Amino acid sequence: MKQVFNIFSTKKLVLTFIFLLSIVASLLGIGATYVHGIFIDTLIEAESVQDMYYIIIIFGFITALAILLQFTASMIISPLKEKLIFFYKMQIFNYDNIYSKEKDVIYFSKRIEDDTRQIVNFFVDNYSTAIIKIVELVTISILIFSINLYVGITMIIVCPIYITLYVLFRKSIFNRSLQTREKSAGFFSDCANYLKKESSINYLQESFLSYLKKYKDYVFIRSIFDSTQGFIVGTVQIIVFFVGGISVINGNTTIGLLSVLMMYFNQVIGNMSYYLELGRKWQVTKSSLYRIKEIKNKETAV
Repeated sequence: MKQVFNIFSTKKLVLTFIFLLSIVASLLGIGATYVHGIFIDTLIEAESVQDMYYIIIIFGFITALAILLQFTASMIISPLKEKLIFFYKMQIFNYDNIYSKEKDVIYFSKRIEDDTRQIVNFFVDNYSTAIIKIVELVTISILIFSINLYVGITMIIVCPIYITLYVLFRKSIFNRSLQTREKSAGFFSDCANYLKKESSINYLQESFLSYLKKYKDYVFIRSIFDSTQGFIVGTVQIIVFFVGGISVINGNTTIGLLSVLMMYFNQVIGNMSYYLELGRKWQVTKSSLYRIKEIKNKETAV
């Protein structure tokens, strides 16, 4: 892990700049959602087209600026990832590695490519997003509680359910991801050996079936994880619809604010789902870190 942080520290200024762009774009998005609700209420009470102009201009400006910031960040991130992956691979290629003696070079290269890409993509994609999502959760939660207390309470109840779901599945996801990655690299190597006429078609088919079995096991546990998450989200959304609808009928909330409430709540659920998915991806990334560490330990043992 220290090796990964050392690589990222060489680009800390660029990463900080991306973080600032992303957090401003995120806050603008929250603002645009609130303006959307105000627009609905204004539209209901409007007597002429002129009543809508001011809201439309504000909404358009906020949305355009957020898109511009997100575009700028994405244009910087994509080449940055490739550079970091290259630097990381070069460090590993410099190991005086026993794997190059035990297994062929193609297996070795495929394994390093998959693992370094998984690790770099995970950290670059999430180092700022994980923090920004917390800022979003806090900001939106305050707004939700100010609009409707009961919806806010429902939102809080969801948190321990999500945490429990991750705890139940994390070990299975890690183990099956590790096994699938190892079989994938082995099958890639076997394909190359077959093309070089160094193995038979029967051996290649057996290798594929072995990889496919592990891949199916991983997809199975991942699908259960995702489906359970979807069931939780669907159930909570029904509750929010019911509570919000009663609030509008009783005259405690306007239709515009209900629209804002629903969009904010869905965003909160999306953020919680992000952390659940982050936990799943972390288990996959841990398997890659484990494999890189395994290579490093082999080097030390030589």
